[in-house]
Amino acid sequence: MAYYDFVVFARQPSTLRQVRAYTALIRGFARVVPFAWRDPLPRSVGGHYSHTRSVVVGLEQLGINFAYQPRLERTQARAALVLLGIDELKAAIEWRRRGGCKLLLAGPTVVERPHDQDQILLSPEIDRVVVASDKVRLLYESLAPQLIGRILVCPSGVDENYWRASPGRPQNRVLIYNKRMPQVASQLVSVLSRNGFPCEVINYGERRKDRYRFHQYRSALNRAFVCIMLTLDEPSGNMATECWSMGVPTMAYRAPGYENAATLPFLSSATGSYWSSMDELLGLLRDLPFANYQPRNWVMTNMTDAICSANLINLVNKIEVDGLTRETLDGGESRLIAVEGGATPALGQNQAEFDPSQLGKSSQH
Repeated sequence: MAYYDFVVFARQPSTLRQVRAYTALIRGFARVVPFAWRDPLPRSVGGHYSHTRSVVVGLEQLGINFAYQPRLERTQARAALVLLGIDELKAAIEWRRRGGCKLLLAGPTVVERPHDQDQILLSPEIDRVVVASDKVRLLYESLAPQLIGRILVCPSGVDENYWRASPGRPQNRVLIYNKRMPQVASQLVSVLSRNGFPCEVINYGERRKDRYRFHQYRSALNRAFVCIMLTLDEPSGNMATECWSMGVPTMAYRAPGYENAATLPFLSSATGSYWSSMDELLGLLRDLPFANYQPRNWVMTNMTDAICSANLINLVNKIEVDGLTRETLDGGESRLIAVEGGATPALGQNQAEFDPSQLGKSSQH
């Protein structure tokens, strides 16, 4: 029986052996491909690639004693996280009932709404539900008030080494990120070109063939001094984090009816601004040389893989503070009772907060 501090599960598109063979093949091919044409080196992970990759890489960088996709019948863990997959979550729930782990977390891509799939997120065996942003937390709590106090906001991080601008690059274009808003994108190109702003458009569509490759997006960002985000609403905003990691601020569009909505999570005064009208956008672009945006610095301080995984571990540690949990008595009175075995040390190291600046190497993954 293997014991880990943390275990990660996600639905597999194929067997891990097939994924690992594919990963080895692509990594070998990447050695002869110029960096400008190279996508991020693949990881043998499943689920939503950005979320799974970030958690696994971050835990490795932190030196956490963890496992990815272990066999449940041979595994025990302090805490477990199911990132995606209904069958995987059902198996993890049964495993937790048998005492396989002390804490079970689920999300952020298991279901779209808390009542989907027979309300599986409301199962009493799930200690916390993980979501990618505070806006999703508010939505879940409004739809399922019983989740209030049981949701952790844990965004996925970014590979700051891959998403890094080339030194001395010419930044002379406005990049338009079009996520299913072709008419607005076409209008933008016309208006901005007339006003002296050369444009480039990158599209993210419904079908696979209508989506860009990672290296195409990175190359476009490498030529841009600003990125205009055309998206109705984003639960996590990974494409914006990649943009900020390249040092490119974003101007996020708020469509009619969304003027007061946070359509792009984590957008701040350091990473960009919102706009709703063409005049407002032109004003922002003209004032851009005088703005004090610091998107790359913000990412390096808040949203690398290691930082996001450290935040996840710290949130898990807080659940276990002093080995206590809350139990409701018959009379409605609540008291704190000790978890069997008493207090346990914090995951990763014997302190309450994990410092992501003190990174180690993990031998298990």
